[in-house]
Amino acid sequence: MSTVSLVTDSLRARDISHDWSSKVRRRGYQRFAVLRQQINLYYFWEKRWFFFALIVGALLMALPEAEGMSRDAHIVLAMSVVATILFITEPVPLPTVALLIIVGQVTLLGLDSTKVAKTLMTDSVLFIMGSLMLAVAVVKQQLDKRIAWLIVRMTGTKTINICFGISVVSGILASFIGEHTVAAMMLPVGITLITLTSTNPKKVAGLAAVLLFSISYGC
Repeated sequence: MSTVSLVTDSLRARDISHDWSSKVRRRGYQRFAVLRQQINLYYFWEKRWFFFALIVGALLMALPEAEGMSRDAHIVLAMSVVATILFITEPVPLPTVALLIIVGQVTLLGLDSTKVAKTLMTDSVLFIMGSLMLAVAVVKQQLDKRIAWLIVRMTGTKTINICFGISVVSGILASFIGEHTVAAMMLPVGITLITLTSTNPKKVAGLAAVLLFSISYGC
């Protein structure tokens, strides 16, 4: 129906029997209808938590500072709340959130970009980055599936045995490798085991929690 109406309006806009004002109104309506069709409202609904986080951050920034709190501390608190909402809801990729934090430090706090960049090159940041890179390599080479099948072969299919096996493997690896690295390596293994159980998130919610806690306590 919308396509037919657009064609009709286009023909009427070019009809010489109408005056020029009617032509202008119809052509304007035609362009508005085309623009309305091109706007994807689903995109805005999918990213609603992103806009919600920005609104919350703006409201917190507009509030007066608490007694004994500096303006910079107030800005950092607002940025932390916004980052927490974005990390939990994930309306945008996590690296985008990290980039927004860097941009916020430069624009809102007025810090020098060189100084902000230097704070990112610390030992802890590089260590975590290396651990995640190793985890990506494990997934890329499909070692997570091999380890998952090995654990299932040794422990069987009972949940308690699988959790015990993951804890033992994580504990042994963490005895001579950093626990952050082991957690990053074993996380794809746990996800693989969860995926092999069922593709329905509601059915594996409890199993996912148990496996993740097993990896954490094992490390």
